[in-house]
Amino acid sequence: MKNHLIYLILIFTLSVNLSAQRPGMDFSGSISGHVYDQENKEPLEYANIILHNQKDSVQVTGTITNIDGNFNLSVKRPGRFYMEIYFMGYEKKRIDDLNINPRNNKISAGAIGLKKTIFTEEGIKVEAERPVVTYQIDKKVINVNEQSTDISGTAVDVLENVPSVTVDIEGNVALRGSGNFIVLIDGRPSILEPSEALQQIPASTIENIEIITNPSARYDPDGNSGIINVIMKKNTGQGISGIVNINGGLNNKYGGDFLYQYRYSKWNFILGADYNRRNGPGTMLSKNYTTSSDVTTFNNSEGDSGRKRKRYSVRGAIELNLTLNDFISTGFRYGGRSYSSDNQLEYNEWSDTSASHLIYTSLTERGRSGDFYSIHMDYRHKFNKKNHELTGQVVVNHNDGDEESRDELINEYDIKTSGRRTTEKGPGDRIRTKLDYILPINDNYKFESGYQNRYSLSEDNTELYQYNLLEMNYIHIPEFSHSIEYNRNIHSIYSIFSGKLNDFGYQGGLRGEYTYRLIEFSGESQKFKIDRWDYFPTLHTSYEFSEGKQIMASYTRRIHRPRGWNLEPFETWMDAY
Repeated sequence: MKNHLIYLILIFTLSVNLSAQRPGMDFSGSISGHVYDQENKEPLEYANIILHNQKDSVQVTGTITNIDGNFNLSVKRPGRFYMEIYFMGYEKKRIDDLNINPRNNKISAGAIGLKKTIFTEEGIKVEAERPVVTYQIDKKVINVNEQSTDISGTAVDVLENVPSVTVDIEGNVALRGSGNFIVLIDGRPSILEPSEALQQIPASTIENIEIITNPSARYDPDGNSGIINVIMKKNTGQGISGIVNINGGLNNKYGGDFLYQYRYSKWNFILGADYNRRNGPGTMLSKNYTTSSDVTTFNNSEGDSGRKRKRYSVRGAIELNLTLNDFISTGFRYGGRSYSSDNQLEYNEWSDTSASHLIYTSLTERGRSGDFYSIHMDYRHKFNKKNHELTGQVVVNHNDGDEESRDELINEYDIKTSGRRTTEKGPGDRIRTKLDYILPINDNYKFESGYQNRYSLSEDNTELYQYNLLEMNYIHIPEFSHSIEYNRNIHSIYSIFSGKLNDFGYQGGLRGEYTYRLIEFSGESQKFKIDRWDYFPTLHTSYEFSEGKQIMASYTRRIHRPRGWNLEPFETWMDAY
């Protein structure tokens, strides 16, 4: 009987314990949230999430954030807790009073922003140098900070030692031996001619330069030799920051630039300006001889030459992080530039059959100046998946140009014997809109698509004047004077698919463009029109043998669209010959 009583007591005790434990065993709760960088709004992957008991601070459980900065923490029993969030280089954050019970078993901690740690005392300094040039499947990137030219000079100085780029003594840039390329600034086309645009940008304000010799279907197919994209510096830190540069040199060379930035919460304000003056004095010497029918003639010249270039610009922007996934910015740039060159050469002509010499002076002057402005607006929406985004952009450009060239001959008696003067004036306007979509399928595959529209309208008025010996004045020549109106509208759509199989990478794309172009000349009834579709396939491949060693090959179809001044039916005299 006693044994039976003990057996019943054990069964009753076990039943009570099981009954008390069952509700806890059936309980299932969770805490979710999103962790991001408070400054640049980017998600933080691998952030540590630790849950503690509110009463005794004992650690209950923990987890880490995924690639999108999200986490979901499972809780096996109800209670009052607090949560701590850690990430290397950021300040720790604590969230208190997390009460989980059967009625409230799923809690959302929401978006949790972490601030970067600011060291006010001496700490550990870690330094690493980036390579000067890095390669991607469709471009090479020049890291400007790794070059000494980032202290002074312009983008042209940076490009002087870059493979596939050449720069002549006047600062004119050629990409793969051609001046027919496109310049982008932060992905936006420049209103200026390629070399002028690169001469306008101080090297100290450049983060890096992308050389795209064979652009993919995402980019305009214009420009036979490719694209140079200049990426400007940006500061992601909170508060006020800025940079000021002053430079000077011999032959009356001087200039300077500054960049001011104020970042507060979701807002970022940018203001910058630059001014540069460059003079290039020099001398010229030429000796020529021609032999024909046993008679040799000689033509020698010697004299001075000079080049002067002045440029200035002011730019500003306002950027706003509307939400964690939405970013909008608007900005402007206004500036002006002038360029002039003059040569004075003393000529001496004679032959070996005559003792007489023809002595004369050739004077050549060229000048170009004008103002410009650019206004842009950008929008970007990031989806929850990494690198999954939609971007839109509108750019409005205006450019005024005023050019004049003159050449004159003066004989040994200081009398002007001939002369010609040409002028060219006219405004140009461009409007560009585009919409780009990027969809990462997984870590190795990606799809891109987009639409772009480019509209341009320009007017050029050219005049020719010839020196009249009788009137001793320049006379207008109407046969070589014209007014031209140039209208062009281009609609584009494209798609790109890229992937990677082990060490082999590939990217294939197709771009379709509809072009309408109309050119009208004053006094001419005929109109010159283009109305057609063009298609541009692209293919890029790369194979990496080992770290730092790879081979790349690509194919693209390009088109050379001449500028308006390439199509104008008039002559320009560079000198008397």
